[in-house]
Amino acid sequence: GNAGYYFDLLKTEIGADNVRLLRGKNLFLNMLVIQKIINEEGITVIHCHGRGAGLYTRLLKPFNKRIKIVYTLHGFHPETVRWIFRKLYIFVEWLFTQITDQIILLSPSEYSRFTSNVGNFP
Repeated sequence: GNAGYYFDLLKTEIGADNVRLLRGKNLFLNMLVIQKIINEEGITVIHCHGRGAGLYTRLLKPFNKRIKIVYTLHGFHPETVRWIFRKLYIFVEWLFTQITDQIILLSPSEYSRFTSNVGNFP
């Protein structure tokens, strides 16, 4: 993750070798960091939470076909995205459902909001 309280806590709890630092909001560099971890550790399942992590990991899926992606949404609110980008955001989420192996929605209302905007998913 990014440096902060939990980053330091995890380094202490599970060992510094088991915690990696991302490169801020640099999409390309973060994808390289994650790809390196996938290669070094032989990762076969990634469970990601939220838009940012979901973006990084699902963009890597076409290059790592053996990996299974589990994506947990913690609030799907396209109305919070500027109207000019809202359709693009919904389209990208729809596109990513095609390569996401499992999507977890945390409530019936979130499920309803997601499926009414994005459609059904596997």
